Amino acid sequence: MPKTTTAPAKSKTAKPKTTRQRPAATKGKAAMATEPSQARKAAKAKTPATKAAAGKPAAERLKPGELDGLVMAYLKRSADSAPHGPTAIARALNRSSGAVGNCLVRLTLNQQVREVSERPRRYSLAA
Repeated sequence: MPKTTTAPAKSKTAKPKTTRQRPAATKGKAAMATEPSQARKAAKAKTPATKAAAGKPAAERLKPGELDGLVMAYLKRSADSAPHGPTAIARALNRSSGAVGNCLVRLTLNQQVREVSERPRRYSLAA
């Protein structure tokens, strides 16, 4: 008769598993938590003063509705060279073209400005 072997029974006194801990010098979120001063320095590097020093002056923040007045003043000043696109107005005012485009749509709905052409979008003062 062949000899059969049985698997050894597991001991109830086995070693408990230990967890590995990361060293503090690893890269990633764990390192940022251990070195907060470096994280603060990286966050401060993206301030408006840095952008101004890089050659593009930072535009000051406008109050609600103040852009409407700036756009209307620009359109009145340059009425002889109308119609104007949102990008040209934005560059002249040092504002984003998206904000100026939204402002022109709002002024069109209020009938202060009229849309001369749809593609490309061009605007002039309402008559």
